[in-house]
Amino acid sequence: MVKVVVDDRRGLVQESGSGNMVLDNVPLQVKSNGGSVALKSVSTDLNVATATTLEYPSAIPANSIVVGVKVTCITPAVRAGGAVNLTDIGLDGTADAFDTSLTANMKIAGTSAIIGAGPVDTAAGFKFYAAADDALLTFSNAPDDTVGVIRLTVYYYELS
Repeated sequence: MVKVVVDDRRGLVQESGSGNMVLDNVPLQVKSNGGSVALKSVSTDLNVATATTLEYPSAIPANSIVVGVKVTCITPAVRAGGAVNLTDIGLDGTADAFDTSLTANMKIAGTSAIIGAGPVDTAAGFKFYAAADDALLTFSNAPDDTVGVIRLTVYYYELS
């Protein structure tokens, strides 16, 4: 059975495979009556700070509903004594908005933490971000220098 592949270089193509539809660097978008919703992701790499928090400015896009986040250690953080564990994933005003009590070791390249679903507004369901918002990572200990690189990927629906 062939599968349909859509990518940003080749367009719509058929390949042998499982019969799934694969979108490669192309957001899934549904349009209706002048509005649309698109499933997207955005990734940002930052060097660690010599602090127990790392802020990603405007990591949460405007007009979005976050459905998940992933944090990945690209270049290991350096600390002579003790761990540099990712403990919380949150927002600049709520350090544990996405998850708390994590123990992902950011001293090992490739280590990652994936959190499904975003903050929930108890009155309205999933939180809608009309304006961009900052994401905040919290670590168990501060790194000794700024060599480490941590990637934050936000998976979200964009509404327009």
